Order: sequence, then C-alpha cells, then structure tokens
Amino acid sequence: LPVQQRHRPCPALDWQGLGYGRGTLDVAAFLGISMTIEDRRTHERDLVAVYQGALAAGGVDEYTAETCWNDYRMQAVQALTVGVFGLGAVKRTPRGDQMWRVWIERTAAHVRDLDSYALLAAS
Repeated sequence: LPVQQRHRPCPALDWQGLGYGRGTLDVAAFLGISMTIEDRRTHERDLVAVYQGALAAGGVDEYTAETCWNDYRMQAVQALTVGVFGLGAVKRTPRGDQMWRVWIERTAAHVRDLDSYALLAAS
C-alpha cells in the first residue's frame, strides 16, 4: 500500500458475542463504542430515527420512534457492562488497555448522556 494508506483507521466487526434481543442493542453498542463522544452526541438521534424508519419500511409498523429511542437508551448499558467486565477478563497489553479505556470512556458518557439507569429503574 502507498504510505498515506498504511495509517488509515480500519473499521472491524466483532462476531464473538451472540445473544437474543432487540436490535437496538447493536445500534447502541455500535454508536456508543465506535463513534467519538462528540459525533455520537451530534448524530445519534438521527441515526436511531433512520434505524426505526428502516424497520417501519420493512413492515415493523407497531414499533414507534419513542419506543425505539427508549430501547436504545436502555441497551446502552450493555456496552458499558461488556467493557468493564471485558477489561478484567483478558490478558492486559498496552494496546488492549488503550482500547478498553476508550471503550469504557465512550460508553460511560453514553449511559450518562442518555440517563439510561434512570430509565431502567423506572421500567
């Protein structure tokens, strides 16, 4: 590769986790972990609306925008939990420590911004 392409970020998908639940879990994890805090704050409402709109266009017509948003808010907690437990469950390396630091920093801000625990307590 040319030199200017050797240091470009490369997105990756992690398929090692498997679960059953609402798709907002994947949306919350992707936005909370993969986006900078600032970008997530700027774009998350629109991105969750696009997700809900795609579901509606596919025939999921009883899943309202409000329900989708609240599910997204609740699911944000999962990514934070995975980050905290993941950090303690793997062999420590400088690169890994950096990844977990960013993961936990971003997802903690995500949960705080969305007031996820208050929503969970109320439901």
